[in-house]
Amino acid sequence: MKIAVVTEDGKHISPRVGRAPYCLVFMVEQGHIVEKQLRDKIGHHPCHHTTPHEHSEDHVCEDKSDSHSEQKQKFLLETIRDCDIVIVPEQLCGAYLGLEAAGIQTIVTKLDDAEAAVHAYLVGVQTDYKEWLG
Repeated sequence: MKIAVVTEDGKHISPRVGRAPYCLVFMVEQGHIVEKQLRDKIGHHPCHHTTPHEHSEDHVCEDKSDSHSEQKQKFLLETIRDCDIVIVPEQLCGAYLGLEAAGIQTIVTKLDDAEAAVHAYLVGVQTDYKEWLG
């Protein structure tokens, strides 16, 4: 089984799908992580105002248009197409809905540490917080 998270630093789950340059993929066998792979997110373009993969908290460079969001979603799906599950932070309602619509099991977490979130899922501590969708 492969479980993916979107990340900016290879350790934490990013709250910003469009900004995150990577997907961290965990290969799981018999309930244990056996390998991790940091993948460049297909189509990621860093902001031109900062150095690649560095973003200030007050600078937002993402285009909020629907077509741009759809393109970012497409790139994410291409990057994790071989994954069974993706774990997203609870503030990514739009990403959650898009991933679920694409047929990828999506787990919502309150954790920001990628490996801890995968471990929590594997031992059944984590739930799929669908109630926050309304």
